[in-house]
Order: sequence, then C-alpha cells, then structure tokens
Amino acid sequence: MTATPLPISFEEPLSADARLQQMREAFIEVVMNGVAGLGVCIVAIVAWRILSFPLPVGWRVSTAVIVALVALFYVFFFLRKRIPFPMKAGMLVVVFLGGGCAGLPTFGFAGGGSGTWIVTGCFIAAVIFPRRVAVAAIAFSTICLGVAAFAFTSGLHKTPVNLNIMIVQPAAWASVMVSLAATTGIMTLALSAYSRSVRTLLQDVDRQQAQIQHLATHDNLTGLPVLRVAADRCDMAIHNARRSAQKVALLFIDLDRFKWVNDNLGHEAGDFVLQEVANRLRSAIRVSDTAARIGGDEFMVLLTSLDRAEFATDVAEKLVQAVGRPIDYQGRSLNVGASIGIGLFPDHAEDTMSLRKVADAAMYDVKRAGKNGYSLAPSPT
Repeated sequence: MTATPLPISFEEPLSADARLQQMREAFIEVVMNGVAGLGVCIVAIVAWRILSFPLPVGWRVSTAVIVALVALFYVFFFLRKRIPFPMKAGMLVVVFLGGGCAGLPTFGFAGGGSGTWIVTGCFIAAVIFPRRVAVAAIAFSTICLGVAAFAFTSGLHKTPVNLNIMIVQPAAWASVMVSLAATTGIMTLALSAYSRSVRTLLQDVDRQQAQIQHLATHDNLTGLPVLRVAADRCDMAIHNARRSAQKVALLFIDLDRFKWVNDNLGHEAGDFVLQEVANRLRSAIRVSDTAARIGGDEFMVLLTSLDRAEFATDVAEKLVQAVGRPIDYQGRSLNVGASIGIGLFPDHAEDTMSLRKVADAAMYDVKRAGKNGYSLAPSPT
C-alpha cells in the first residue's frame, strides 16, 4: 500500500530575503525589549551612585554619555513602529558601542561592563548588517581601545577614580553585575528567537522539498505513484525475484464505464471516481506492493515476491470486486468496473517493458470478452 499524498500548500512562499528579514526583525525586537529593561536598571544605579556617593569629576562625562544614550534609546523605543528597521538596528549598535567605549576613559580595561557592551554591539552588527558594517564596528572598537591604551600607558591620561575605593561600593558592583547579566541575557534570548526562526525555516524547506519530491513522483489527483516510479520498482522487483527464484506480477487495469461518468456528470465526478478507485486499490494490496496511476483511467498494480501465480489472480479478483462496488457521489450511486490484464515474471516476460506489453494485451482480451474481469496472459510458445 502506498502512502497517502502529502498536503500541498499553494500559497506563494516568501522569498529567502523576506524570511531573513523577518528573522532579523524578531531578533531586534527581542533585543530592544531587553535593553528597555536594562535602561531602567542603569538609570536606577546611576541615581543610587549620585545619592550615595560623591560623584567624582572623572565619572561625570561617562555618566552623562550613558544617560544620554539611554534617553536616545527610549525615544527610538517608543517610536520604533514608525522608524525604519535599519535605523533601529543601527541605533542599538550605537548604544552598545557608545556605552562600552564611554567607560574606557574612566575605568580603562578594569571596566567589566565596557567589554561586554562592545562585544554585544559588534555581535548585533554582525547579525543584522552586511559584513563590512560588522568589520567597521570591530575596527571602531579596536581603535577606541587602542587610543585608551596609548593614553594610559603613555601617561597622557590617568584613571580619574580610585578603583580601590570603587571596589567596595555596592553601586559599582551592581553596575557590573547588571551589565554582564543583562547583556548576556538579552543576547541569549535574542539568539534563542533567531535559532527558533532558523529551525522553522529549515523545517519549511524540508517540507517544501518533500512536497516537490512527492509531486515529481506521484499523481497529484490520486496520490498514487506515477508510471516512472512503478517501472523503477518493477525493475527492482524483477532483479530481486531473479535471485530468489520468485515471481513478480504486473496487473494492468482499465476502468469500465468511466467515460460515461466523465462525459455525463462532468470532470469533478470523474476525478472523484478516480480518487475513490485509487483508495480501493491501495486498500486491497499489501504494503510491499505498489498501485500506480499511469494516465487517464488506467492503473497498474505491482505484486512482488510471489511464490505462486495463483496469488496474482486472487488479488485481481479482489480488485475487480473492490472497484465494482457502487461509489456514492452527491447522493447518486455510480458504478464502474475494472478490466485487468495480468503478466508474470518469469512466466510471460523477462523485463518490465515486456511485462507491461503482455499485461496490456491481456487487459484488452478482457475488454473484448465483455469487460469487468481479469485475464492472465497466455504462456509464450
């Protein structure tokens, strides 16, 4: 019994660029929501620092830059539905790179949050923008680090804060913890959403490939294999039967009275009859056998690994009875029949093409004899 046809979707699929853009937009939406929460934490920590400890002069510039970036972000966040996607993504890169680099003059490489922010900004640029933008973000970050390194190592600039004092301030630790945990969490959630989108896309590709393969090898109306597939299976069955000294039967089936249904009741009724006949053929044979539609109202059944020829005639009798049962169509009982010719390997032919010819000739013998029956091809003389 062959498998039932896969459900085919005729909706026009999105292009690869459109799907990729959907994934990028979902990625940026997750990041923006995360940064919105991070901004609240940053403002709260800055306020904590200002209220709890004297704000050194050296902190004021970096603090002002960070607060300005947070304010800029919230403007974009609340207007994000109206802002073009490239501008939103670019704003996020600026926020992370700007926030990370702003901490370098104050803390140097001792600022744990600066490195995390810089890496996050470069990563977003790599995911969203072309490679040249990601390279530019990395180059900008490297230049900023280089300038800070030169300024500190040459003595042109010194850390304006006493790190030994800062290390005992809860607000300083809270700042580092929030920066590390929040940025890591944001990117983890964003990457998780991106990964789910990629998995969905790959599943869609696999499903579409399976549908294409199914359409290429199966009849679209009945879901049965086409002639080419049935012929290939017959070649393989003959090859196996030749080694195991077994038989292969090919049953050529032509429907009786189908033309009357099609001409008098229309093609919809004809298609319904063909689908019903296909279902009955599938139900009447073994899983290892094959029922195929070879065109119009003609079908073929391949029976493999037979120990005796009588099995083929038993199946043919079963198929005649199955097809001959009335078909209920819109409250009307339709009656069709089946004329079946049977060819056997190796009794009647040694290859698939010859087997088809003898089965076809045997089917026409049934037609001439009155239809709705079966006939075994005569043994070659």
